Amino acid sequence: MRPRTKLNSAVFTSLVYSSILSSLFFFSSNALASVLDVGEWDHEVGYEWRTFNESGTQGQAKNSVSMYYQPEVYWESEEGLDSFTFQPFFRWDQNDSERTHFDIRDAYWTHVGDWWETKIGITSVYWGKTEFTHLVDIVNQKDAIEGGTGDARLGQPMLNASFVFDKGILDVFVLGGFRETTFAGEGGRLRTPLLVDNADPRFDNQLVRGLDFAIRWEQPIGDYWEVAVSEYNGLSRSPSLGFNFDFFDSPAFFPLYEQINQIGFEAEFIYEGLIWKTEGVSVSGQVGGRWEAISTGVEYTFGNLFGTGHDITSIVEYVYDSRAADAPHFLERDIAVGLRWAANDEQDTSALLGVFYDPDTKEKVAVLEASRRIGESWTIKLSSTFVVVEGEQVIDDNLNDAFNSLLANPMFVGAEITEEARLFLASLFFDYTPAELVNIFNGALNDQLLGTLQSLQAISDFDSKLSFLDNDDFVQVELVHYF
Repeated sequence: MRPRTKLNSAVFTSLVYSSILSSLFFFSSNALASVLDVGEWDHEVGYEWRTFNESGTQGQAKNSVSMYYQPEVYWESEEGLDSFTFQPFFRWDQNDSERTHFDIRDAYWTHVGDWWETKIGITSVYWGKTEFTHLVDIVNQKDAIEGGTGDARLGQPMLNASFVFDKGILDVFVLGGFRETTFAGEGGRLRTPLLVDNADPRFDNQLVRGLDFAIRWEQPIGDYWEVAVSEYNGLSRSPSLGFNFDFFDSPAFFPLYEQINQIGFEAEFIYEGLIWKTEGVSVSGQVGGRWEAISTGVEYTFGNLFGTGHDITSIVEYVYDSRAADAPHFLERDIAVGLRWAANDEQDTSALLGVFYDPDTKEKVAVLEASRRIGESWTIKLSSTFVVVEGEQVIDDNLNDAFNSLLANPMFVGAEITEEARLFLASLFFDYTPAELVNIFNGALNDQLLGTLQSLQAISDFDSKLSFLDNDDFVQVELVHYF
């Protein structure tokens, strides 16, 4: 009974801290609003509890509480031609110091002309059509540590000019202040077996230092079609991961942001309750050369099902990535099916269930999201993710086999020897005596080196890409208060 008491005490203490922080946020924000007394102020506080099916493979806690605060102020000129939006965001997390973070989601000025509009500052832009994957969505960096469906974005500094023509809308973007992905820390969940070192990012040379560029044209065609084409030149929002070859002290991955060119295409056909969606990209500039990916699917809505007033939407999508097993993610040639339910009631009750299936590896991921408003100022949200892996991942239990498995892995075959690898090999033969080398490979450091190699083997197993998340099934409950 002792561990249970300790766990409940920790959760209780965390909830107390959350209540204190939310009170401070409430009073300070209202004081600020009173001082400024400009614009329209809204506030949002969320309390989150997340529980996993097991403790983490790297010893992370099974339960975690968190909270966030997100105020927003909106001001508009009397003529309605100018407006300013400001929306900061702060999250505190009980276990993951990297997830405790502050960001400015929006801080931008909008000016509207007769046939054009400009935005200057920090904001978010959403591209894409399909439900489960967003291949073309590249303007903003994802806020990866927020979890969920990946819809959370970091605010992106930009200059955006929109031009409205008879045929469609042209958007031009100049993006400055590149935002790096923040990966989960040592106490975080849903992470790789080895940490990704947020303090050691690597960058390709940009076309214009410190600036990325994007352009997008969108137009309707007839009564049923809408299409868009886009191009992006800049640093990739999804970094490649490299190993630092520090086997003994601080083994970790580092994120590499490569200079890429992305051509994107989107199309949507809507006829009554039927919607066909597709989006695709062609990307150059990354290791391995140019690659293409496409996501396409249909959804059909059964409105007012059996006279209940409820809507049920069925969704089927397919994702194709030309890199196949070499793609650095799970969705390379997979099928996704889902159901979206909308009660259409006063409480705005809704739910979305999605299942991803990989026909090659037989891996499956099930995702559930649901929400319901409580009263006039509260909303409760439920989300969960479950990973199903076929069979047991084979991890070598001795040093020699682990080395040979890595050297035979497609991820490493034909790859150039990195500077980190050269330094590691040099340190073995020049910094250690023969006796010390024997100790490294057969003595006290054997387990540490073997553990690092096993972690590398686990994440580079193309036949079981999700095995390292096998202990990370979770259910999350979030209570949001609006005022």
